Amino acid sequence: MAVLELMHSDRFVDSAPAEIHATLLDEKVYHCSVRTMYRLLASCQETKERRNQRVHPAYEKPELLATKPNECWSWDITRLRGPTKWSYYYLYVIMDIFSRYVVTAQPSPGADPSPPVPASVTQEVRPWRDARSEARTTHRAA
Repeated sequence: MAVLELMHSDRFVDSAPAEIHATLLDEKVYHCSVRTMYRLLASCQETKERRNQRVHPAYEKPELLATKPNECWSWDITRLRGPTKWSYYYLYVIMDIFSRYVVTAQPSPGADPSPPVPASVTQEVRPWRDARSEARTTHRAA
C-alpha cells in the first residue's frame, strides 16, 4: 500500500506510472516495477482510457422487403475465369428479390467492375422495366 499511497500523493497524482518510476529512479529510490504499479492501480479500478472515446451507433443491417414481383431488384458481379491465365470475365446479374427470377445476366470481357452496373446491362433491362410503370428499388447484394 505504500506504493499506492505514493502514487496518490500530490507530487505524483497526475503522473503516469512510467514517469513516477523514472523520477524515483533518478532519486535512487526503487519501490517496484512499472508493471506492478499498473497492477496496483488496476486492482483499485484506477486505470482506464483517459482520451475521449467516440461512441459509434449500433449498425442496423439494411433489409429490403418485397411484397410482390418487380418491386425490388438486386444485382451482383461475379468474376469468372477466362480461357487463358490471368484473364477474367465479369458476369453482371440482376435478380428480382421476390420471385428470385433473373431479370438479366450479361458477361463482360475483362472490364474493371468498378462501375456499379455497366450501361449495356441497364439499357437491356430498361425497356422491360419501363413496360411496368411501378416504382422499384435496385439493391447491391453484399
